[in-house]
Amino acid sequence: MIEFLTQATVSPPAGIPADELADLRQREAARAAELAAEGRLVRAWRPHGVAGWANVCLWRATDEQDLRQLLATLPFFPHMTIEVRQLDPHPNDPHPAVDHP
Repeated sequence: MIEFLTQATVSPPAGIPADELADLRQREAARAAELAAEGRLVRAWRPHGVAGWANVCLWRATDEQDLRQLLATLPFFPHMTIEVRQLDPHPNDPHPAVDHP
C-alpha cells in the first residue's frame, strides 16, 4: 500500500436545508468510519486557522487511481476540492511503515 496525503476543502451546496446537510454530514462520518476500519483512512486533521470546512487526511491505497475511487465514495465528494500528494518512504523515518515497497 502507498500512503497519500490529501488536503480538501468542502463547499456544501448553497441553500441546502439544515436537515439535508445534517444527513449528509452523518453519512460522511459513517463512510469515513468504514474506510478507517478498512485501514484506508489512517488519520484526519483540521488545518489550524483555516476558515470553513477543510481537512487534511492520511490515506493508504494501492495507487492514486484506487485512492481517487475511495474518495469518490464520500458523500461530500461532489462538493470537495481535493489536492492529492503521494508520500514516499524517507530513510530517516522514526516510524517506518512495514508494508512500504
